[in-house]
Amino acid sequence: MRSLLAAYGKVLSRIDAAYGKSGSGSSVEGFLPQEEELRSLGRRLLDTAKAWSLAERFAINKLSERAIQLFLVSVLVFTALGTGLAFYVAKLLVRPLEQMEERMEQIARGNFAPLPEPKTRAQEPISLFRAFNRMIQELERRQDELVESRKMAAIGTLTSGIAHELNNPLNNILLTAEAMKEELAKLNQGELAEMAEDILSESERASEIVRDLLDFARSERPSLEEINVGELLQQTLRLVSNQAAVANIEVEVRIEEGIPSIYGERRSLQQVFLNLFVNAIQAMPNGGTLTVRAHKVPGTRDVAVVVSDTGVGIPSEYLSRIFDPFFTTKEVGRGTGLGLTVAYGIVEKHGGKIEVESQVGRGTTFTVVLPHQIGVGG
Repeated sequence: MRSLLAAYGKVLSRIDAAYGKSGSGSSVEGFLPQEEELRSLGRRLLDTAKAWSLAERFAINKLSERAIQLFLVSVLVFTALGTGLAFYVAKLLVRPLEQMEERMEQIARGNFAPLPEPKTRAQEPISLFRAFNRMIQELERRQDELVESRKMAAIGTLTSGIAHELNNPLNNILLTAEAMKEELAKLNQGELAEMAEDILSESERASEIVRDLLDFARSERPSLEEINVGELLQQTLRLVSNQAAVANIEVEVRIEEGIPSIYGERRSLQQVFLNLFVNAIQAMPNGGTLTVRAHKVPGTRDVAVVVSDTGVGIPSEYLSRIFDPFFTTKEVGRGTGLGLTVAYGIVEKHGGKIEVESQVGRGTTFTVVLPHQIGVGG
């Protein structure tokens, strides 16, 4: 471009020089060679400028394409970095929080197993998990205290019935012993043996009542054992038999033959059924029928225990709340609202479930389903 411009300038200079020598009136024919050369240089200048423009445009297009490519690569790189960072943050913070949420749901079902500490270098999640585990330990301790307090409350409720239940065999023993003492000289060996047998029978009856009560009240750490559901129900019913008799309540027991044993905590399950029996008796102030049925759930090794009464029933608007802590439909002084809450927690801890159906004026039915082993349903 510079050489063409220089050549163009030289041609213009020659034309100017020639024009000055010839004068203003001379002919322009002498300028034709320079004119052709000038036009040729002009065309070459124009072609060079066009080529230059095309080259610049091509270079600009290449730069634009490269800039777009760099932009797209940058977007992909930052997207990948953002995704990786999100997964890292999720692994560092979100996943432990999800584990804690899952654990809280298990705690609500009565499972107080501690959380394993997360495998992370960050100290905050580890400290959070340790604090959470301390809370779980405290909740388990409080739960044990709550269960124990409800057990003692149940014992208090049973005291009057147990006292009357014990009073009957003791009175029979006393009367028989006094009769033996007064009529000793007149009684023959057969009569003496019969009266002694009565004393032994009544003593065994009193001893059995005391033994059942002591078994229920024993406070050592519960352990898993094989449990015959029918025997457990019969044993628990004996604790409330006098209450039922005083309240003019007929007790019907229907236990299916051959139902499988279950593994669980005997006294905890006894407390569940005792709460259900006591609630049923209190729901029938004018007498009625308490029906206790136990059967195998078809197609499984689960055992279902159904406790029904013909009492006053529970209004439908209260059914969804009866397992809530401190909720009770009983009058003041007759319930704390914790019995069914504790029963629900015990059943959940055994991997089972408890359901209720009720109609006002027709009665209430509780169904407790317990698996063959804790944590194993079906």
